[in-house]
Amino acid sequence: MKISLIIPAYNEGTRLLHTIKRVKDYFREKPWESEIIVVNDGSRDNTGEIAKKERAKIVNNPTNKGKGFSVKRGIESAEGDYIFFTDADLSTPIEEIDKFVAYLEKGYDLAIGSRAHPEAKILRHQARQREIMGKIFNLLVRILFRLPYRDTQCGFKGFRKEAAKKLFSQLKCAGFAFDVEILLKARAAGYSIKEIGVTWINTPDSKVKLFSSPLSMLREILKLKLRADSQTGCR
Repeated sequence: MKISLIIPAYNEGTRLLHTIKRVKDYFREKPWESEIIVVNDGSRDNTGEIAKKERAKIVNNPTNKGKGFSVKRGIESAEGDYIFFTDADLSTPIEEIDKFVAYLEKGYDLAIGSRAHPEAKILRHQARQREIMGKIFNLLVRILFRLPYRDTQCGFKGFRKEAAKKLFSQLKCAGFAFDVEILLKARAAGYSIKEIGVTWINTPDSKVKLFSSPLSMLREILKLKLRADSQTGCR
């Protein structure tokens, strides 16, 4: 079995080295083959140089395209039987993969991390304003699309290869709302989805901006809603 781990990265030079080393240490103790794919999303710092030095597979976006676009490019490059993506700050510890692999091996097509699941362990919370905005966003998603998941936006998700390749080949959302589009497409295609409570540690210097990012996500999900009856997509 081979695992692919995608790390979308925009100006992550200050923490990417630690992240890659920690992931390598984790995979070294596992019986699987593995690959680390860093999608350098038009970074203006040394993100690309670090990924190259650590011998990760690198996918370079010529300019900053967004998280959804970057994850899609990473999945196009992935060779693993199971394909994961995670945030560059490892706010969900890499060790959580163990739980996800267990469910994928049971036959689930998708395994999605959740910070709102009863079994989740939040070791360091976000600022109160961010948590409130996140809850409001998820409530809107559940109302607009009738998705049953407690947390669509956790940045830790795993897929069987066939499901990942098919779903992301159809992805339109380039920004943070891509998770919602993927879950909508997965449900429509009849894929089985397991929501898993994760350990989560907030990173204070998140790339998600307090006001501009939620507004951008809101615009994207409204576009999704407008097209939900015919074709799911942000465009």
